[in-house]
Order: sequence, then structure tokens, then C-alpha cells
Amino acid sequence: SIVGGSIAYVKDGRFLARHDTGFADRSGGIPISPRSIFHYGSITKTLTAVAVLQLRDRGLLSLDDPITRWVPELRQVERALTRPSGLLGRPWLRNLIFASDRDNGYADVALPTIVEAWRDGDTDLTASETADLVDRLTDAATRLSEAATLIKGT
Repeated sequence: SIVGGSIAYVKDGRFLARHDTGFADRSGGIPISPRSIFHYGSITKTLTAVAVLQLRDRGLLSLDDPITRWVPELRQVERALTRPSGLLGRPWLRNLIFASDRDNGYADVALPTIVEAWRDGDTDLTASETADLVDRLTDAATRLSEAATLIKGT
């Protein structure tokens, strides 16, 4: 009485074989079936990493390649997070959220422009910077969803 699992063999888009084993519900004695739902959690990250490393081993890509070389749809997400004005020298999301503190180049601070405006007592700038960050993240989430739809369609 093992926890269940399924495996399918698909070649050239054709379903060739399937095997189910174990139980979908051990206590209820319900076996795995083609309608069983599996909650696979984060295992897709591992499978993706293995696939990427295999492609690297075959010389088909480099781990230093920008992701947009292989998934160009993500360019729109990146652009949504670019901030051409302000935050000179730190225009990307990672720097909007976490960057060197202006008062101490060796320390990092979360949400630097918001923290700096707050420290200066500038409530208008604090609110404005917070709203800008929320807008950029909302736009990036929309673009990421659009990219995912495009990727799934190919």
C-alpha cells in the first residue's frame, strides 16, 4: 500500500503508454486513476534545472546566457521593472528592492528610495516611491502572466 504515482510515455505528441500504481487515498482504498490529481510542489524546479544542465553539457546554451535569449517573452517583464529616471546606477528590480544604502556603501538596505525618503522625513516622496514600486510590480506581474500565456501557446 504505497502512496500512488503515474507515468506516461508520450512520443512526438502521441500518447503511447501509461501505468498507475498505488493509492490516491490509502485510508479509503481509492487507487490512482487517469483522473487522479497530483500536487507536485516544487519538483518542476529540479526537473528544469536538470534539463538546463543537460543542454549546457551538450553545448547548446551557457549558464551565463541572459534568460531573454531563450525566453524572449520575458523582455517585457524586464522592461516593466526598468526605471530610467532616478536611482542612478541601480535601475533594476533587485536594486529597487535591495541596494547599497546611500549613507553606507558597504551595507544593503531594503527598498532604498523608500527608506531614504522616510529617513529624510519626506512623506510625499515616501508615498510616491511606494506607489511607483507597487505600479511597477503590478505591471511586471501582468507582463509575466502574458509571457507565460505566450510560452504555453508555443
